[in-house]
Amino acid sequence: MLTEHELANLNANLATVIDQKTLEIIFAAKEQGRATANMLIKPLVVSPLKQRPILTYGHAQISEIVGRRQRRFLLLHDRNKNF
Repeated sequence: MLTEHELANLNANLATVIDQKTLEIIFAAKEQGRATANMLIKPLVVSPLKQRPILTYGHAQISEIVGRRQRRFLLLHDRNKNF
């Protein structure tokens, strides 16, 4: 999902790229219309995502998440065992 700022930026970029000539190129491509549209539009959509910082997790965070998942699994397992 895009943030509000990323979405506003994307809309501004699309407004500059998508004009009558671009639409004519896409529709003139017929069978290749989807590929042509992807070639023109996809970089605009993907670029904000590539600019995001990479998520990193430390050992403590991973251990905590795994522990929570294990406890939840055991809790659900015990509930189902009683039925």
